[in-house]
Amino acid sequence: MLSSKPASPQTSPFASVKTARHWLESMPKTSDYDAHHAIVEGLERFNADTRGDVINRVKVLRVMEETGLPIQARIIEQYLRNQDTLKFAKQSLWRESQMFWNHLSAAFIYLLKQTIKGDEKDRLKPWLGELTLKSLHYTAMCIRWEYYRGQRPSGLIWRRMHKIYRMAEISGVALCEMNIGNGPTSCAKEYVLALVLDLSNPPGFKPREIFMVSGMLEKLGTMPVPEIKLRRKQHTHCVDMSAPMGAVKLEDRWIQGRRLRYLELGDVIEAIENRATEAENPDERLLYQQFSRVINRGGIRRDGPRMLRKGEVRAAEGLESVLAVLSRDEHKQHLMSDWIMRDESREGLGFVIQGEVNLPIGRLAVVSHQPGEDSWKLLAIRWVRHENGKTLVGTQCLSRHPKLVRVEKETPNQKATASGDTGIFVPLADTSQGMSSNILLPIEMYSEGAKLIMRDGHVTYQLQLGEIAETHEEDWVRVGFDVLSREVADQLAA
Repeated sequence: MLSSKPASPQTSPFASVKTARHWLESMPKTSDYDAHHAIVEGLERFNADTRGDVINRVKVLRVMEETGLPIQARIIEQYLRNQDTLKFAKQSLWRESQMFWNHLSAAFIYLLKQTIKGDEKDRLKPWLGELTLKSLHYTAMCIRWEYYRGQRPSGLIWRRMHKIYRMAEISGVALCEMNIGNGPTSCAKEYVLALVLDLSNPPGFKPREIFMVSGMLEKLGTMPVPEIKLRRKQHTHCVDMSAPMGAVKLEDRWIQGRRLRYLELGDVIEAIENRATEAENPDERLLYQQFSRVINRGGIRRDGPRMLRKGEVRAAEGLESVLAVLSRDEHKQHLMSDWIMRDESREGLGFVIQGEVNLPIGRLAVVSHQPGEDSWKLLAIRWVRHENGKTLVGTQCLSRHPKLVRVEKETPNQKATASGDTGIFVPLADTSQGMSSNILLPIEMYSEGAKLIMRDGHVTYQLQLGEIAETHEEDWVRVGFDVLSREVADQLAA
């Protein structure tokens, strides 16, 4: 008769550090992939069987982590090498690496929960700092790994990230340092690294570029610490720890609350720009420049759902082409190409372009379903990704009714003749966003607080320029303004 007595914990290969080391030494040596697969299965078994002494389980997990990380690094390198060659190998390697991060994160989070409210919490107290930091670090790796396949992480994993960091704050270990990966780190640094990377809209970058940017960020050194109290003149971004998302730029949304944390990312952006200046490789320099621009702009926000859209549109990209199209140039056809709409939201549109097209982040474009009617939308390119010989493009809609205007620095009576006096009036696409309309100008026309004359047909406006919202294609800026006066030509003649 078979005994129904449950198996002893000692039968598990993870019953002690000694048996765990013995199990790890017996793993397949034929290839990194086989060894990695065995480690993933081992972590899954470790998480499924939570019996045994809790301190012993912490030590066993550290041994498995120590053995698994070098193998994981080699698998990731294989994944990055296979981006353009072996499609099926790329998918298998991504899935294997994802499982490793997920199981390792789950293992540390379970032990962290035992440290906070388990029966053995007093014995686990000396491990609190390490367990909190590694729970946060490996959850951040799960988030990062979603970017590698062009996906944004779920709201659930962001809530988990916020909750772990909140635990670190309450427990007083947010600033405790220990070595992980490239050097000393802390819960605060890991948390801010994840927030900064998310601000760059990583799905718009290639996996190798995400890998390069992540490594660069980890080597920057000190990161700002999230603060509870708002400093209006200094803080640039905030994160709502009760929301299923990362950080956003403050702009004019000065909100206070007990779940908000504020960040000053000016030094981080400056450090990234310095890395771009120091980079000898032109591609690396361009990558860091694009990265800093997106962060400085405040990242990509999606407050509403994206609806699937199909159909071709006529499009022109680049400032010169945009100016030619809006000026109703009869010879503009050669400047336009066909883009296929993919989806649409309140804030922007997604497109597919046949072939691999290089489109810098921040470049301006105009699109129209009916170009014969001169009805154009003004867009800014926010992310670009190449897949299977096609280019996927994400854009932000700056205005649904852009128009060319004449701008002058002097009095309204001075006649504008220079080509530099052309500007683009950008009525806001969606007034519910709580922002003012903008104007696009050559940078030499701009100085903050300066007064400018804008001529729109028979109407003349006197404007006072505000802050720069964004720089486009190096020598044009999009700025906010206040209208000081408005006059109609007929009234002036009278």
